[in-house]
Amino acid sequence: MNIETYKKHAISWISMLVLPAFLIACNAQNHLSTQTENWVRVNASASVPAVPDKLSLKVYVEEKNNSVSQAKRIVDLNTDKILKRWINLGIKNSQVSSFDLSIQPVYEYDKDTRKQIQDGFVVSRTLSVEIENWDTFDQLIDSALALGATRVGNVQADVSNHQNLYNQALAAAIEQARFKAQILAESAGGKLGRAMQITEQGGYRPYAVAEMKLMRSDSASQPGTTDVNASVEVVFSLQ
Repeated sequence: MNIETYKKHAISWISMLVLPAFLIACNAQNHLSTQTENWVRVNASASVPAVPDKLSLKVYVEEKNNSVSQAKRIVDLNTDKILKRWINLGIKNSQVSSFDLSIQPVYEYDKDTRKQIQDGFVVSRTLSVEIENWDTFDQLIDSALALGATRVGNVQADVSNHQNLYNQALAAAIEQARFKAQILAESAGGKLGRAMQITEQGGYRPYAVAEMKLMRSDSASQPGTTDVNASVEVVFSLQ
C-alpha cells in the first residue's frame, strides 16, 4: 500500500468515527435545548394570620462616674431593685438574663486644647427578658425606668407556634405558584407538568414591636395581629 492510498484510508476511517460523534452531540444539544425551553418559572407568596404571644426586650441600666467600682455598685443596686420588682410582677428568674456588663471610657472634647479628654467611665448592664403575659408589659417597662433603668430597646414579638404557621404559609405559597403557572401555561397553549425546582425565599423572623399593628387600650399594650409570610420560586415543566 503506497502512501497516497494509506492517506485515503486514514481519512475515511477518521470520517467514520467523527461523523457519528458529531451527530450524537448535535442530538444531545437539541434535546437539552428542548428541555430547557419547556419550563415556566413563577414567584409566589402566602401569609397566615397570627396573634403574638411572646415578647422579648432589653433593658439597660447605666451609670457614669469617675470611679468604675462606684459606677458598677450603683448599676448593681438598681439592677437588683428592678429584678425584685419583676419577680413581684410574676417574672421568673429563667425569663431574665443579666450577665451582660460593659465598661466604656467617656471622652469629652476640650475646646481650649482641641483634644479629646477622658471624663470618667460608663458602666452598663443589659437585662434581657422574655414574657408571655402581655398584661405585665407596661408595668415591666414603667417599673424598670422608675428604678434606675436608662433605656429600653430591641423589643420583638413572636408566636409560640411560628414554625407550624410558617409551614402552612409555605404550603399555601406553593399552591399559589402552581395556580399562577397553570394560568401562564394555558395562556401559552401548553400543559403544566411537574415541579422541577422549588426555592424557598427568606423565612420567618420575629418582628419589632414598633413595626407591628399594636392595639392600644386605656391601660395596657395589646399584642394585636400580624402575618406569618412565606415566599417561594418554583420552576414547572411544560408539556
